[in-house]
Amino acid sequence: MREEEEEERGLLKLTLTLSFRIYKNIMYRILYGCGDA
Repeated sequence: MREEEEEERGLLKLTLTLSFRIYKNIMYRILYGCGDA
């Protein structure tokens, strides 16, 4: 495997991880924000 491919794969994994954390954070705010209201 070339180094470039490895870097791209690592970047994709990082992006997915960040997106998932942001998604969970938003869902948490929506669910518990509505629950408090």
